[in-house]
Amino acid sequence: EFETDAATKVKEATKGITDAEEIEYHTNLIKKHYLGHMRFIGELYNGDLISIKIMLFCLLTLLKGESDDSSGDVDEEKIECFAKLITVIGSSLEQQSEAMRSVGKTDAAESLAECWKAVEVMAGKRKGEGPKVSNRIKFMLQDL
Repeated sequence: EFETDAATKVKEATKGITDAEEIEYHTNLIKKHYLGHMRFIGELYNGDLISIKIMLFCLLTLLKGESDDSSGDVDEEKIECFAKLITVIGSSLEQQSEAMRSVGKTDAAESLAECWKAVEVMAGKRKGEGPKVSNRIKFMLQDL
């Protein structure tokens, strides 16, 4: 499902369609599916069916992408998926990472801190070199 990006899925879904409203409908439908999947994955984590290690990997992958582009561009749909996922699992993820830190396992807390550092840079709360995002995504990240 997630091995192909959203743009490819939109192209496949709108192949042969010329009406702009119909294309917009299919685009929004695919976007809803992606965000719904993020909520579902978050609920699986909240139900202790997915480990914190897997969730942190998913969050970092959504936030930074699979490859480091030299252009500095970021896939805003993935950032939106990150925001949806973190709103679902944020509090329990922080509690669990702090509990692991108190036992001496600091890797989860460090990964979460790395996520927040990247979010703060993108949202404009922290100075640093980071990808440029639209104002809509910037404010979405500031709300986290």
